[in-house]
Parts: sequence; structure tokens; C-alpha cells
Amino acid sequence: MANLAPLLAPPVNMEEVTVFNLCVAGTTSKTYRRLMRARDRRKRNLSPRIIRGSPTTPIHESYHIVILRLPGRDEEVGLLFRDRDEYQVAVRNGQGVWFQFYDQPVPANFNPIRLRLRGSHTRMPDGPHWGTTVGHFTFRAAYNELVNFNALGYGVLQRRMLHACTLVFSEASRFRSIRWLVCYNMDNGINTVLSSLMWKRIFCWSHMSSWVLRRAQMLEAEQGEAQIDAWLAALGITCFIDAVGTPGGELLLLNYDAEFF
Repeated sequence: MANLAPLLAPPVNMEEVTVFNLCVAGTTSKTYRRLMRARDRRKRNLSPRIIRGSPTTPIHESYHIVILRLPGRDEEVGLLFRDRDEYQVAVRNGQGVWFQFYDQPVPANFNPIRLRLRGSHTRMPDGPHWGTTVGHFTFRAAYNELVNFNALGYGVLQRRMLHACTLVFSEASRFRSIRWLVCYNMDNGINTVLSSLMWKRIFCWSHMSSWVLRRAQMLEAEQGEAQIDAWLAALGITCFIDAVGTPGGELLLLNYDAEFF
């Protein structure tokens, strides 16, 4: 039988955790972008280093919450994200009960119900991870499915919407192309799956981040260009500005790596 004892991180004052709100009634790309830009500003404020506009994740343990609200209803859905890697670690239903993913630590003074459900892309959805769609219908559907979430009766649709939230809030915080896709789909009233290239980048985020940090270190030391390895070229990254920086750098957030600090 699985050990469901709490998986704990250092304590955090949950009353001081930053909260972001999103109204899911008629959500547009404009309101979604506004939310994501507010989260971006917080990331920059927490970051120990910013490279061409892209912050690295913070060193210290901290969290933030995204609240999904529907006008006319008192119930809200809460999603808890860890700042040091943008992982979604817990979900709160409309009755105010928090549920923790089985493999994701939460603050020691937090008291959620621990799920028999892992928070990884390959385990969260009930079915292929690449089948999750994002876009126009995601936010209202996420609210509808998660507002009555419980530890005993979560099904295929609830698991799929948890995964969709990870894509539109976690991965779209890391990757410009995913954020663009969400906005494009919202503008066109559609939902689509992520491309195979996007999935390859998702699973290489830490590796890509380390390459950018190494490349930035070389530039500071005036040691010339960093070689574009074959694995990077396979991800569509042909030069440094493809990876980071405005207006088109892919990485909006870099994973902290102590080797380069």
C-alpha cells in the first residue's frame, strides 16, 4: 500500500502567499496575458539573476496561488504552484479543501489531503499526456471539473483538467511558444494539443536552462560562442537568441543551477 504520509518542504506562511485571480466567465487572451504578465513580474522580483529579460527560478522555497472564479458563485478553485520550478503541487476545491499530488512536497504547515495521483505529465492525466488540449475552453472547463474535486471520486475529466492547468499555468510560464499557442487558440475559439516539438522542449527545460546559463557565463568571460549542440538544434534552437531574450526567445523562465552562481 502506498505511503500517504505528508511529503513536506520547509514551512511557509500561507497567509502571505501571493494570490492571482482569473475570472473564467468569458476568459480572453487579453485577461490571460494580464495574469501571466503579473506572474512574470513576481518571478523577476524573486529571481537571483535575469538573463536577457528571462529570470532564473528563486533559490528559496516560496509558493503562489492562482484562483479560478466564476461570477455569481461563491465557490472558487485554487491551484498552488511552487516558485522554484513552477510545478503545480496542490489543488483546492470549491469547499476550500486542498489536495496534494502524491510526489510533490508542500509546506510543512500546510495541511492538504494527499492524493494517490502523481503530478507529472505522464501520470497526471488518465491517458496519453500529449492528448491534453489547451485554448478557448480550458479555463471554464477546469473550473467546472475541479470545483467539486475530491480524493475519492476524481475521474478522467478531472485528471485531464488538472493536466491542462499545468500546461496553461506552469509550462506557459516557462515557454513562449506554449503561451503563444494558448493565446492563439483563445483568439480563434479553439482547443488544440501541443506539438511534438513543444513536448520535447518541456522534457528538456532543465537541460536548456543550464545551456543558457553556461552560454551567458562564457559571454561574460568573453570566451566566444557556445556551440549549438545537436540536441539543441533538434529542439529548433539555432542560436542564443532563439533560446532566451525578447522578442522571440523561447525560455521565459530558467531553472536555477548552482553551478553557474
